[in-house]
Amino acid sequence: MSRGARLTAHGAVSASLALRSDRALCELVDTAVPLGSGIGGTSALLEVAGTPVFVKRVPLTDPERHHEHIRSTANLFELPVFCQYGIGTIGAPGFGAWRELAVHTMTTNWVVTALYGCRREDRDGRYELVRAYAEGQRPTGIPEEAAAILARHAPIAAVLSDFHRTFQDHSRQTPYPLEEIRRLGGTHSSSLC
Repeated sequence: MSRGARLTAHGAVSASLALRSDRALCELVDTAVPLGSGIGGTSALLEVAGTPVFVKRVPLTDPERHHEHIRSTANLFELPVFCQYGIGTIGAPGFGAWRELAVHTMTTNWVVTALYGCRREDRDGRYELVRAYAEGQRPTGIPEEAAAILARHAPIAAVLSDFHRTFQDHSRQTPYPLEEIRRLGGTHSSSLC
């Protein structure tokens, strides 16, 4: 599959999944064709936006379901480091489902960044691209749904990029741009606090 085709497929799948509620995602995963199960959960295959997608269901423990631990990559079970998931030739208990999700998210982002021809260090290029989208340039070469999501969120992303650059490069006293974010958030501004 060509680089362009991979990016188009990724954009279509990402947009399709992003537009679904948690309940709709569960219903979609329930339709997946089972592939197997193992120490880390069950795997299956489903189709999203015309693309086959590998799915891994990792069960959450009771502590991982607590509100304060949602998406936490902390070692909630105080396991020794040698228990880290994926070390050794046999399965290990790992540090939790949320850490596994975080790793998959990071690796997906690295691959997409590489496919777009950007290096992780290319902060200036990403900054300029976000700035251009915030100023009205329409993303091209990706599905319309993905372009709409980028265009919708670019103004707030640009404000946060400006904040991060100023905070990191100039002053740790830089105030957080909450009012500008609220202004850009429109009717959703109350949920940004």
